[in-house]
Amino acid sequence: MDVSVHQSGDRHDVNVQANDCNLRISHEPALTPYSIRMISSEQSMSDIQEKIQDELQQARAACDVNGSTSPECAAAWDAVEELQSEAAHQRESKPKKNSLEIYCDDNPEAAECRIYDD
Repeated sequence: MDVSVHQSGDRHDVNVQANDCNLRISHEPALTPYSIRMISSEQSMSDIQEKIQDELQQARAACDVNGSTSPECAAAWDAVEELQSEAAHQRESKPKKNSLEIYCDDNPEAAECRIYDD
């Protein structure tokens, strides 16, 4: 388990990572009591892109209702930014498979793909 704490002004971010889950807790007293996000690294890029689109719609709605300079609008756009950052991180962290790895994924029983224990 890895725990990190970041502070910027009044904002506090606590990130907890264990196995394939990442939990982010943000506290910005001026905006909201707490914002908690659970991000699983097993999520597909399409799932994250869908969530980004949902958050974009919510951010636009929050800004339309509360005004573009409101704390609610800023918090909504922070949520969009966090998801976009996670999507970028996942794109970087996935190594590209070579042709043998792709072949073995499709044909695990092939002789070339056998894994021998010592």
